[in-house]
Order: sequence, then structure tokens, then C-alpha cells
Amino acid sequence: MDDQQRMMHNQGQMANTNVLQQYGIPQQGDDPSDQRKQEIGDILQQIMTITDQSLDEAQARKHTLNCHRMKPALFSVLCEIKEKTVLSIRNSQEEEPPDPQLMRLDNMLIAEGVAGPEKGGGSSAAANATAAASGGQPDSAIEHSDYRAKLAQIRQIYHTELDKYEQACNEFTTHVVNLLREQSRTRPIAPKEIERMVGIIRKNFCICIETEYMRL
Repeated sequence: MDDQQRMMHNQGQMANTNVLQQYGIPQQGDDPSDQRKQEIGDILQQIMTITDQSLDEAQARKHTLNCHRMKPALFSVLCEIKEKTVLSIRNSQEEEPPDPQLMRLDNMLIAEGVAGPEKGGGSSAAANATAAASGGQPDSAIEHSDYRAKLAQIRQIYHTELDKYEQACNEFTTHVVNLLREQSRTRPIAPKEIERMVGIIRKNFCICIETEYMRL
């Protein structure tokens, strides 16, 4: 057990040294102001060991870190490291083209009056189709009437499910934002990252809604 703790301590010291070296912060013995550099190393070590502590211990440690005078500077450095690390990954994800199948579904929802700015984008088209069918054969009129009834049923189901998904999305998004804001007190989470996460959540909920409609 002692060997394991000693190994974890050594790994933490190595990580602290790498961060200090990367940003040109002198280490102990390199400069007379050893106390300031020791404080930075202590903060890094405390952050890395929070996950191994109990809930009460972690809360006490978070309060200590938030009150530390070096915390804002260290937070800025860690955010910069994180931004550089994930920049290439995020760019590759943002360059992914939209799904053609979902684009076709969006166009169909608007044309049928199921979705759109007023959720009735295809009402005029449906009215024209009804007028054309009424002037044709009776069988065609009956078939079109059945189609309209089925479409109205699907539209009602879609709007009901859409309201449920919107409510669930808002509740989940609020929970995630509150959690990230709390975590940002001790982790390098910038406000723009929280906004980006909210956008990802809403995008995924929209995909879920469209997928459910495809099953109707």
C-alpha cells in the first residue's frame, strides 16, 4: 500500500514538473522564490488527488483551492492547455458533413406541414392536393382522405412527442449546465465550453426526435 501511494505521489510530481516546464515556470532550486513555485505544485497535486478522496474531503479541498490566491492564474493556464489539446479533435468533428437522410427528413416534415417555423409549412400544398383529388375519381378521393387522416394522426403524435423531448431537453440541459458550472470551480472548464456542450445536447435531442418520426 505504501509503495502504491509513493508511486502515485511520484507520478503527481512528474505531472506538476511537466506543466511548470511547459509554461516556463522555474522549479525549486532554479530561483530564489521557491515558495511561490511550491504553492503551484501543491495546487496541482491537490487537484489530481481530489478524485481519490471521499465526498466530504473533496468538498473541503475544493473550498481550499477556490480560496487560494494562485487559483485564477493556474485555472487560466489549464484552460489554455486543454484548448490546445482538443482543438484538432474538435475541428475534425465540426467538419463532418450533415447526414443526407436527416436532411431529406427535414424537407419532408416541412413539406407535409408537420414541422417548420409555424408547424404548417405544407398546409397550402395539402389543400391544393385535396382540391385536385376531389375533382378526380371517387376512389382517389377516398384514398386521399385516408392519407390526410393518417397524416393528421402522425402530425399529432409528432407534436406530442416533440413537446416531451423539448421539456426533457431543457431539464437535462439545465442539469448539465449546473453541473459544469460547479465542476468549473476546480476544473479547467471555460464558459464557451459549456455553451458548446449545450449545443451538442440540443443537436442530439433533435436527432432523436427525427429518428422517432421515421419510425411512425
